[in-house]
Amino acid sequence: MPGFGKARTFEPVPAGYDGSTAQGRRLLVSPVDETRLSIDPYPFDVQPFRVCCAYKHVAGDFRSETAFLEAYYAAVPKPKYFEFV
Repeated sequence: MPGFGKARTFEPVPAGYDGSTAQGRRLLVSPVDETRLSIDPYPFDVQPFRVCCAYKHVAGDFRSETAFLEAYYAAVPKPKYFEFV
């Protein structure tokens, strides 16, 4: 899928709470579009499962780490929503 990245496989993914990797599963995560990810097998009780991450957009060329940090801390956090489907 152009522009959305590639599917990724994660393994072993724990299938329980005891921390054992012997019962681990293989999890395939595939981008659907800019805000949706397909997960197989689907691990959540609700579908879609919506999550929100805060981010800061900082644009420009920074001549120093101090200049970057000033711009970063001055930037207003914005929400970015994603859905696992």
